[in-house]
Formats: sequence, C-alpha cells, structure tokens
Amino acid sequence: MNRFTKLSLLLIAVGAIVYFLVCFRLENIEFRNDSIYSDEEMKEKLFTGNRLDNYTYFFSWRINRNSKSSIPFVEKTDVEVIDKNSVIIYVYGKSVLGCIEHMGKYMHFDREGTVVESTDAPLDGIPVTEGLEFDRIIQGEKLQMGDSDLYENLMIILKSLEKNSLKADRIVYGVRNDITVYLGGDEVLLGFEGNNDFRINNLKNILETLKKEYNGGSFRVDMRKYSEENTEVTARLVKENEDPEE
Repeated sequence: MNRFTKLSLLLIAVGAIVYFLVCFRLENIEFRNDSIYSDEEMKEKLFTGNRLDNYTYFFSWRINRNSKSSIPFVEKTDVEVIDKNSVIIYVYGKSVLGCIEHMGKYMHFDREGTVVESTDAPLDGIPVTEGLEFDRIIQGEKLQMGDSDLYENLMIILKSLEKNSLKADRIVYGVRNDITVYLGGDEVLLGFEGNNDFRINNLKNILETLKKEYNGGSFRVDMRKYSEENTEVTARLVKENEDPEE
C-alpha cells in the first residue's frame, strides 16, 4: 500500500469521525416515564458523565444492552432512536403500594406484597404501616405473616387509598388491631370489622365536604360503624398543635 493510499484512508477515517461527532449528537430527549422520579431526575441518573453519552447511538446502545435497571424503584429503561439526534426514553417504574419499617430500613412492597426496595426513609406519598408483626421480610420475596385476615385487610386498605388518590402518611394497627389512617392532619378511625374498601371509597367526599363546610382545618373522622346501611359519620375538628393520637 503506497503512501497516497494510506493518506487517503486516513483522511476518510478522520472525515467519518468528524461526521459522526457533528451529525450524531444527542439533542432531543423525550421521556415516557411512569416511575417515581421526575424526568429531570431520570436524566441525571441515566447520564453518567461519559462524553460518549452525548451521541445518540452510543447512548442508546449503552442503556439498551442491560435489560434490568440498577436505579432503585425502576424496573427497566428502554431507548428508542427517532432520528440521528433524537430519542425517546421509556422508564418502567416498580409498583410501590406501601412500606413497613424493619431493622432501621423502610421496606417498600408492591400490589402483590413483594418487597421491591429498601430505603433509609419512606417515599413521599407511600404510607408506612405500623403495629403489625411479619414473619418474613426479605427483598424480592412476598411479605409473610401468620394472620392472613390482617394481611388481606391491609392490602384492601392500601389498594383503596391508591384507587381513590388518597395520600396517607401512616396506617396504624392498635393493640386490638383497630385501624387508624393518618392523612396529613386528618385522622380516620376505620376499626377492623366491616367493609373498609367501601369506607375509603367514600372517605374523599366526606373529607372534602367537611373542609368546605368548615373552611379548611383538620378532622378526626370516626368511620368504625360506617356501612352501606349506616352512612352517618362522627367528625370533629382537630385543634392546632393537638396531638392527633390523644
């Protein structure tokens, strides 16, 4: 191979590199995101600082080569290349229904009761369950407890809260397994017996009516006898700085 041919090949290679660097820069990112993270938070987690991440096809290849995500509460991410400068990033979040404290950690579980992640603090908007004893709490496995009625009742309450877009802070089981739900400054007594799904399905309207009638405020609502046959509830305003558990 003569000097002219080598020079020509070198110029072609340099030209191809320059063309790649100029024409394949990643400029447009669209998220289809159903995780607990904002799009900006996901962008910070996905882009590692590697300069090659600035190029569409390298970034797509790096993300798509791993089927599982290492990001907490994210099941997986996929990147679809739209054109040489644009991608859509699909983020599939892990379902989180509730959490319990165990050995200094908050164990978050999904709709099937499987522990999906542990953190030092509970996620915002995810209720912490207190007062129940579980037999087995291992990440990646289902929660296990001896009393199946208590477990089923807890899952009904959590799913009903989620369905009705009610953001509870805590669900507390008392010594007689009577149930109290705390939603911000509001305290709702559910008891244990009866249809708690029916109660929570009506709770949002009850709270909205009370707050409208009294121009805001926090309430202690007793729904222990609330049923399809008895739709009366007892409620009272909680005074400012009052301990809701008193």
